[in-house]
Amino acid sequence: MPDQREIDRLLNAVNKGRPGAEEDLFPLIYNELHRLAEVLVHTRNPNHTLQPTALVHEAYLRLIGDSSRKWEKREHFFRIAAKAMRYVLIDYSRKQMASKRSGGWRRFPLEAEIVFSKDASSDILLLNDALNALSEMDPKMAQIVELRFFGGMTLDETAQALDISCATVKRKWTVAKAWLRREISGDHEDGS
Repeated sequence: MPDQREIDRLLNAVNKGRPGAEEDLFPLIYNELHRLAEVLVHTRNPNHTLQPTALVHEAYLRLIGDSSRKWEKREHFFRIAAKAMRYVLIDYSRKQMASKRSGGWRRFPLEAEIVFSKDASSDILLLNDALNALSEMDPKMAQIVELRFFGGMTLDETAQALDISCATVKRKWTVAKAWLRREISGDHEDGS
């Protein structure tokens, strides 16, 4: 496992525009990014056709390609990487849906974790829409879902990345899952 200080040092070098810093950084973070991609593609969404390696490379290119982005430290980088992977999956899912010319959306069950149906493309888009709505209601809660689901972070890692208590993360994660389950299933009390 790479030294966190070395990753922080290289992120600082990337921020300063040091030539070759991106190439030095990539091998140090690749395994962790690939692990996250494996979780997203195979475990959380087993019917997805995007390969983990492609997800890692596309997300990394988006991260490095944004010269305005400055990373404070390793946790910040992986928080942004989780968001980049989310958007890569969303873009990929939109393309899949467009190519299928799907006639409608199917709802999917939200169990203890977020569970996907056979139509992974529509599932990611449903989750994205619900997550965007959650973000308007409670941005911190949406960040927690993004880090836990797309970033594969534990409760402790999420708390550290967001600089909040683990108890707060656990409470908001529980509420967020229930809210997402209700939102995605369309089971609203007010009849909407």
